[in-house]
Amino acid sequence: MPIVFTRSATSMAIEKYVSLAVSVIVGLVFALISWFAEDLPMFAKAFFLFAVTIALILSVAMFRQARAILKDGRDWQVEITDEMLSWFSPIPEQMESFEVKLSDIASVQQKQIQFRNSDRTPDTTFQIEFTDGRTLEIDPQLCGINPVKVFRVLEDKGIEFSVLKEKDQR
Repeated sequence: MPIVFTRSATSMAIEKYVSLAVSVIVGLVFALISWFAEDLPMFAKAFFLFAVTIALILSVAMFRQARAILKDGRDWQVEITDEMLSWFSPIPEQMESFEVKLSDIASVQQKQIQFRNSDRTPDTTFQIEFTDGRTLEIDPQLCGINPVKVFRVLEDKGIEFSVLKEKDQR
């Protein structure tokens, strides 16, 4: 019996719109501070202008992503059978869909890079290593389905799942 994980396009679009709203609000706050604060030094105004520009760029990118998700309307779906792993992404620009035989998968990994002397959240990447030596990177921000859930099921099917923690030396 196949195991299926699904994430709706609507829920993903709502997540993108919430991020869009936050980006717009942050941009507006910086713009208003820059506009109404008369005694700001020039470097501070330049910083606020830079922050507004970044917020605008992020807002446009998030709007395009949300619009592409809603335009397509299909769901993200991962299906795992006894023989196959199928990962469907409705937006090929973000992530290509793929199908692979479980016998071709050597292992799956979650890599976390922890930053020294920082409260910053570790950078996390996921990858599938194949028996022929190739690897497939899975971006957790773009894949639609939580890779840990998928990798745990693959582990139950006999595929090695390892979590590697590395320290950033910077």
